[in-house]
Amino acid sequence: MTRKWMIVAVLIIGHAATVWAQDFPTGLNAYVTGDYATALKVLKPLSNEGNADAQSILAIMYYEGSGVAHDYQEAIRLARNSANQGRMVAQHVLGKAYREGRGVDRDYSESIKWYGKAAAQGLSQSQFQLGQFYQLGIGVKRDYAQAVKWYLLAAPQGDIDAQYALGYLYTNGLGVQMDKFEAAKWYLQAAERGHISSQFDIGALYFVGSGVAQNHRKAAHWFRMAAQQGHAESQYWLGRMYIDGQGIDEDPSNRDTGRGWIETASAQGHPAAGELLKSLK
Repeated sequence: MTRKWMIVAVLIIGHAATVWAQDFPTGLNAYVTGDYATALKVLKPLSNEGNADAQSILAIMYYEGSGVAHDYQEAIRLARNSANQGRMVAQHVLGKAYREGRGVDRDYSESIKWYGKAAAQGLSQSQFQLGQFYQLGIGVKRDYAQAVKWYLLAAPQGDIDAQYALGYLYTNGLGVQMDKFEAAKWYLQAAERGHISSQFDIGALYFVGSGVAQNHRKAAHWFRMAAQQGHAESQYWLGRMYIDGQGIDEDPSNRDTGRGWIETASAQGHPAAGELLKSLK
């Protein structure tokens, strides 16, 4: 189960627990902890009785193939039953299905409709997806201001993809006035929660002192965080900082450490890293 699906599952605990105090929370907890056999055993009877929340979780399980064989048709059936009763998780599943063309023909208009219903109820993942549609011009005319509107609803809820998107839009002045301070704020929030591209971008802002006070030590920290997760550009810049002694404690092994990062970046096809390696021989 992905991190995002776990979040949307937890969002319906409050509603469901008041209706199914004894059974549904047990099934939901089993799903969240990865005990899919128990989740299926508990939730399927509830779903058959028409419980919309149980149908939401089962729809996710069938869509993802979590503890059951992938069955997009069954996922759509369950999601539609639940979504028509107003459950935002199921509405999000339908939006995702129509966006990806799984179990239904791809239809961006339908995707936007269902994401819109969930977004209107405050589901951050759906708000982010609507932002993506407007930012990229998928199924709608590209409209950066509308993208910003939806991202600004999702980002304060902790959606790291929306936070990164806002950082990008503020950096480039798309849909908003260019504001490097706002960009740095959103990049930092996403970076602190592990968003790799945000870690690189906030590191780059610290490196040059744009939107934040220049701080090579913080730049090296964020480059390292992203580099350790395989981000080639961060590996390259971290390697350079070790070699140049920027933001790094003095150590006789720094040059070798820097070379190691450059080699790692080069192995991923980073062109500048390959060129730098030639000069380090």
